[in-house]
Amino acid sequence: MCADESNVCAAAADVADWQVTVFADSLISTVQRAVCDPLPEVRESAARTFDNLHSNIGPRALDDIIPHLLKKLVTTQLLC
Repeated sequence: MCADESNVCAAAADVADWQVTVFADSLISTVQRAVCDPLPEVRESAARTFDNLHSNIGPRALDDIIPHLLKKLVTTQLLC
């Protein structure tokens, strides 16, 4: 995980609702990668960002992130 993605997740966990909606596509792809990062603090930031996404865009967060994680379970071993 690069430092930029870690910082995005950390910052996105506490942004305004309208910003989450506007940047949802970028945040979703970042969370997809960050949730399996070897560093626990990055995974924690990704989890907070996921929670914020789900609060703002609802089921789309689940629909866009969970299948990606399930695919990783099938194709590789998750770090988390």
